[in-house]
Amino acid sequence: MPLRLRLAAYRLRRPTSPAKAIAKSRLSHVKSLDYSDQDCRSPCVRNCCLDDNDICLGCGRSLTEIRDWHDASNAEKLTILRNSRLRLSQRKFSTGE
Repeated sequence: MPLRLRLAAYRLRRPTSPAKAIAKSRLSHVKSLDYSDQDCRSPCVRNCCLDDNDICLGCGRSLTEIRDWHDASNAEKLTILRNSRLRLSQRKFSTGE
């Protein structure tokens, strides 16, 4: 089978691209409001843009929370994660996205 056909067949069998799989795994910890003590990864999705209230449109954290993330304890990070997820869900509800 020619290489071009083998590549086309491979692309058809492949469920998602590696980039999509990586992006999905980065967002998997942000999808839920239920966080465990071990799940303290940054919710940053590399879409940093602050609104008028200094809240990131990508992850939902305030500028202060973003700045203090690395020095925060696990409990503080969990609080930040819950608050940021709540802000994002409220934004989507209010804007109809």
